[in-house]
Amino acid sequence: MIRAQAAIQPLPCDGCGQLASSEHIARRLRRLELTTRYRPIHLQAVFLGPQSPASEMEFLYGAEAGFQGEAADLLRALNIENAGRPANLVLLEFQKKGYLLTHVLECASEQGSAVTESLKESLKRKLASVLKRLRTSLRPKRVVVFSVAMTPLVEELKSAQIGGELLLDGGVPFDLGDASSIKRLRSKL
Repeated sequence: MIRAQAAIQPLPCDGCGQLASSEHIARRLRRLELTTRYRPIHLQAVFLGPQSPASEMEFLYGAEAGFQGEAADLLRALNIENAGRPANLVLLEFQKKGYLLTHVLECASEQGSAVTESLKESLKRKLASVLKRLRTSLRPKRVVVFSVAMTPLVEELKSAQIGGELLLDGGVPFDLGDASSIKRLRSKL
């Protein structure tokens, strides 16, 4: 009986660090599989955001019938046309450029879950494992930081050995909703 109870206890998720249900882990594994499908062999640039979006349409690698939100903003910033094109062709173009999108918190925020710490605290807590992944597994030439939510991590990212060039917009993360920030991003890639 004790073993059966232990089997249903929540486990820490490697994507976000929170104790997670089996459903949470299943969603994490599905997104990991989708991302891995389009991971380039040689990474020219890793785009690093704060937290994976909850909606599949906003999750770059999960969109099937069009891209919205963060996914659409990133593709637009990189001049990758997606309107009227099958998602797999858009993702293949992203992959061929040597691009990979990842997040410090790779799991989406769960609706209705009790929030035990702020996003800022969660990002800071998870950053060490992300830095290790950048240095050892991903090894990109560039790491492009985007989203104002990443601002509290900038100083740590600047001082860390990330294994590639850190790209910021004048010392702050790029803003995918700001045309001038996008222009500066394009000039650096």
